[in-house]
Amino acid sequence: KKWMCFSTSSSLKSAYDSDGKTTVTMLNQEPNLGIMINTFSQAGFRLNNGMFVIGPMIIFPKTVLSWNVEGDNDISEKSLVLFPLLEPRLDILLIGYGHPNVDRSKFDQIVMNLRRRRKHLNIEILPTEKATTTYNFIAAEGRFVAAALIPPVEISFYEEDLALSKLKRKELYSLDD
Repeated sequence: KKWMCFSTSSSLKSAYDSDGKTTVTMLNQEPNLGIMINTFSQAGFRLNNGMFVIGPMIIFPKTVLSWNVEGDNDISEKSLVLFPLLEPRLDILLIGYGHPNVDRSKFDQIVMNLRRRRKHLNIEILPTEKATTTYNFIAAEGRFVAAALIPPVEISFYEEDLALSKLKRKELYSLDD
């Protein structure tokens, strides 16, 4: 299986104590920020609480639901009927599609109908890879966000990812002298 991993870190301290001190906060390791997505694969999603969700899911900052769709072609107004009904209203709904060559025009009518049912419902349709990172950042801001995500059909790797993976594997299997 191929996995896509998001870089995360906790606040890092350094010996440098000047006024211009820089810190890094790893969003996925901050417990008060809620449920976030650490990694995804073609099988599903690994969350920052250690759970693995198999298949499509709907995620909120404090709740995760299994989403009863098989793929991009099953995304419909009916499969998204929950979102216009929510109170308080979502700040944004992210829909992550799994196939890189999906015909996005089919979503236009669905979005129009959902917006007609609930005025000011902000909807963003993105590839799952982008929708997951967008969800994490918006959730970290404390906004009321939801994401309906389908695992990707293909996962893109960069040369740096492959090199890092090979290096980790080499370290894992190296023998002590």
